[in-house]
Amino acid sequence: FVVIDGATLLSGSLNWTHAAVERGNENLVVSQHPALCAEFTQEFRRLWQLFSEKSGPSTAPVGRFSGEVAVLFFPEPSMTNVQMILEELESARRSIEIAVFTLTLDLLVNALIKKHEAGLRVRIITDNRQAEVPGADAARLSKSGLEVRVDRSWYAMHHKFAVVDQKTIVNGSFNWTAQATKGNQEDAIIFRNYSTLASEFTAEFDRLWNSFQPYH
Repeated sequence: FVVIDGATLLSGSLNWTHAAVERGNENLVVSQHPALCAEFTQEFRRLWQLFSEKSGPSTAPVGRFSGEVAVLFFPEPSMTNVQMILEELESARRSIEIAVFTLTLDLLVNALIKKHEAGLRVRIITDNRQAEVPGADAARLSKSGLEVRVDRSWYAMHHKFAVVDQKTIVNGSFNWTAQATKGNQEDAIIFRNYSTLASEFTAEFDRLWNSFQPYH
């Protein structure tokens, strides 16, 4: 992520590499939301102190909403921040679209299966190589009857976003894994009732969905 002059935030899945920019499937959201800029500035300070001075908190704080936006940082071993993502999934009434590089976190995957069983349309896109790593849930999701597609290319399907009911977005660097939850330095933002942003992410999801192949 990048915070410019404390007033503009660049965040998302994008790595700053030629492969990511030219061939990968990535995203970057530009925001001038004051609370977001303040939260990410504080997170940078935490990391700076931790990495340069070997002091300060080694884990991220518990997230909270400011209006319709919540910022979640990791590692957060109490799982409170993951629980906030879970609550957004459980709030779905019509549809869920997921495009996540690595899916191994059973807590969130189980929620997707339950929503499918309740009659919602739940579609999942993941990276073809990551779908085969130990603990990956792509096969389990597919066997449970959910629609799963993968990219089947040498370049990464590196998005990490969810669209709930085409109005709420969860997006950031956060992979849906235990390592990301309790070990890595990661971020995710929940944008509730951001219909314009949700429509843009839905359009990107549909573009990938129409070009990718069903898992197995």
